[in-house]
Amino acid sequence: MLLVSGCVGADAALSDGTCNQSDSTVSCCLKQHPAQYELCGATAPQPLIVGPPGLKSSEDEAQDESQEEREKRCLPHYVACIEKIGLKPGGSFGGSQCQDCYRYCMRFGFWPLRMNKKKCPGLAG
Repeated sequence: MLLVSGCVGADAALSDGTCNQSDSTVSCCLKQHPAQYELCGATAPQPLIVGPPGLKSSEDEAQDESQEEREKRCLPHYVACIEKIGLKPGGSFGGSQCQDCYRYCMRFGFWPLRMNKKKCPGLAG
């Protein structure tokens, strides 16, 4: 009979079969103690921030930036968009493509390359 206490290593054979030869000590421990990272000598995973490089997450950005600051950043792109494509219909009822792009910018803090599978020409595009 084999007795196993705690997380003794990758080659540990567990009587309940949750860990195998390919598990590291940490992964084996986490299988036995889900979400108890400190107990297993690991750090908890950090949330993934998706967006353009160099920008904070939209939650952080929303706390640090006022609507006026965001409008100052988005409005020049909106004006450039109108100059380039005019009032072409967007994806929302009665709205233009540039309006959809502007709403996205005001919400997330950066001008998108595409919305509704259509280009968002701003200052750079």
